[in-house]
Amino acid sequence: MTTFDEAVRLVGASGSSAAADFLIAELSSAEQRWLLDGDLPVRAAIRLPALVKAGPVVAGAIPRLGIPGVRFSDGPRGVVIGRSTAFPVTMARAATWDPELEERVGLAMGREARAAGANYSAAVCVNLLRHPAWGRAQECYGEDPVLTGRMGAALTRGLRRNVMACVKHFALNSMENARFIVDVVVDDHALHEVYLPHFKTVLDAGAESVMTAYNSVNGAYADQNPILLTTILRDEWEFTGFVTSDWVWGTHDPVAGLAAGLDIEMPLRMHRARTPHLPSDLVLRSARRILATTLRHYASRDPEEPTPDPAAQQALAYEVAVRGAVLLRNEPVGGPPPPGGKPVGGPPPFGGEPVGGPPPFGGEPKADGPLLSSEPAADGPPLRDGPLADRPMDRNEPTTGLPLLPLPPSVRRVAVFGRLATAANLGDRGSSRVDPPSTSSPLDGLRAALPDASVVHATDPASAADADVAVVVVGMGPADEGERITNDNPDAFAFLGFPFTLRPVQRLAAMITRWGAARLSPGGDRRSLTLHRHEEELITAVAAANPRTVVVVIGGSAIIMTAWQDRVPAILLAWYPGMAGGRAIADILTGAAEPGGRLPVAIPTRADHLPFFDPDARRIEYDAWWGQRKLDRDGRRAAYPFGFGLGYTTFALTLVSHVDDVATVRVRNTGARAGSTVVQVYAVADAMPQLVGFRRVALDTGAETEVDVALDLTPTLERDPATRTWSRRPGNWRIVAAEHSPHAFDEL
Repeated sequence: MTTFDEAVRLVGASGSSAAADFLIAELSSAEQRWLLDGDLPVRAAIRLPALVKAGPVVAGAIPRLGIPGVRFSDGPRGVVIGRSTAFPVTMARAATWDPELEERVGLAMGREARAAGANYSAAVCVNLLRHPAWGRAQECYGEDPVLTGRMGAALTRGLRRNVMACVKHFALNSMENARFIVDVVVDDHALHEVYLPHFKTVLDAGAESVMTAYNSVNGAYADQNPILLTTILRDEWEFTGFVTSDWVWGTHDPVAGLAAGLDIEMPLRMHRARTPHLPSDLVLRSARRILATTLRHYASRDPEEPTPDPAAQQALAYEVAVRGAVLLRNEPVGGPPPPGGKPVGGPPPFGGEPVGGPPPFGGEPKADGPLLSSEPAADGPPLRDGPLADRPMDRNEPTTGLPLLPLPPSVRRVAVFGRLATAANLGDRGSSRVDPPSTSSPLDGLRAALPDASVVHATDPASAADADVAVVVVGMGPADEGERITNDNPDAFAFLGFPFTLRPVQRLAAMITRWGAARLSPGGDRRSLTLHRHEEELITAVAAANPRTVVVVIGGSAIIMTAWQDRVPAILLAWYPGMAGGRAIADILTGAAEPGGRLPVAIPTRADHLPFFDPDARRIEYDAWWGQRKLDRDGRRAAYPFGFGLGYTTFALTLVSHVDDVATVRVRNTGARAGSTVVQVYAVADAMPQLVGFRRVALDTGAETEVDVALDLTPTLERDPATRTWSRRPGNWRIVAAEHSPHAFDEL
């Protein structure tokens, strides 16, 4: 038995603090400092991509005492070490609106990470999606604090059974290109009422660690920001775990960071190792936090070493892909099959009229950044705005035609189009890249699901006319969005110290980084919220040849579809659906599975309905208005509102009662087949709905039940900065049960 094992046994009898002190008494001062940064030498920096894949990256291991150190594995769509399950990206899992399912994902990830030698997972990314152009939007749970908090907490609960859970990036990290340099300016109300509550929800669920962000907040880098790391995290929230930096460029001043509350510099022995006189009391404080947290984890984790079941893991990945796919449109088709169906070509489903190619971004300009044009395109009429503009059709009204999906068993000829049809598109290829043992593309899935049909990958849109149905697979990939790992400035490597202060070494490092970026993913923030023009043209051409056209959209966030959505009867947003994504897409299209997803983001009709976004900004102001809440405030309808998603059946919801923090809702399946819905509960004041609770419900056809929905009323509160107390925000608040953000349809 090692000294560390003895300390673990002490936790139950004496507590983790006493057990940590027992270990500290055995450490030299040099070993105490050793706990405070990664174990890799600086020269290992250029080999990090390979090292991360080879095994856990370790910080603070002391073999003579059996102290394992923090054994890091990244996330959030799976374990990056070796071969492991590639789950759908976090945004896709957010679209399930199913915390129980997300907890199962966390358990599966934790088991795989522990089996690979890790004891720590940085899989819990809960930064809010302020703008869908953010390159790493796929790693977050969407735009809403309550949904984000509950899903992140669920992942945390699952992870913690086998590894320590780290929540990141603290805080206000929602830009990629400028993440190292941007200063995010935010007032106290927006910070505490919007951008931080979900972090606290995850910490309350037991997350052992917090990772800081690269960016500055109100003028101070996040890794040495005393307001974030001490005043809020330690004093107000009483967090007792440890804080790590983001990697390599995440620690700026070793002493200032240590004083503010940064405990571990990851992943290299860099700044702190080169600082001869770190204050001993601060070193001891961080050492205690690290050891006490690690000991608590080892004393409480599942006692049995896990043996992951690849088949079960893949089945879970498939289940998540199905439940997260969002059916945005499913209309009857004009033409012979089926008879009497109304033709495609009506208005977009939630008001507004098609425009010809919206500008990349817009919104209110800022003084120190460029303003991209926000005028409507010349070949499209302007949108009519206002809360009642373009009252949409009633999707429940009787129709003589059947929706295109699910496809009937009689389908014999399927033409599949698009560059992504043959790709197992797993998403970003940066630090969160996962290499699964197998993958499934949409074309693979359709051929397996329709063994008696001819399923061809076609390139000529005219050939769609000969098919029973056409499927067009379009969207994004690692070249369009993701982590930006390239750095063209050799001076940036001087940050690493010697030998990177030598110009030849800097140039070599920059060359290697550029090579790695080309091999992995150029990524970065998106430059447009629409599809590539050639993909929009492909959709138009295929739909003109065959009105029975389904568009499958791949991507990590909102994609504006206004220019083409009314040309096709069916649109499925599949996100980056993971290793089993192709099979999941095919089963949804054929009806073997029901699309279960609901949007965790609002999809606007135009980019300039969103906040201003400059991907290269050095300074940006964050307020409380983005996504659905900004659309609501400005009186604009979303193309597809927050929380929206269709299934293959219909439901009726009735709010029965609301007492304190629980709402009781009656749910009835009014459709012709079994299915599921997400009961969403909103607190509404001044026509501004705020999500306060949700629950997924599955019912057989004709069945009815009453469910209790737990409410988080934090969105109805405001904080007094002087007293740090919370009170109800003024307004005539009422509770509404709905299947999506209610402002999209109702005058509230």
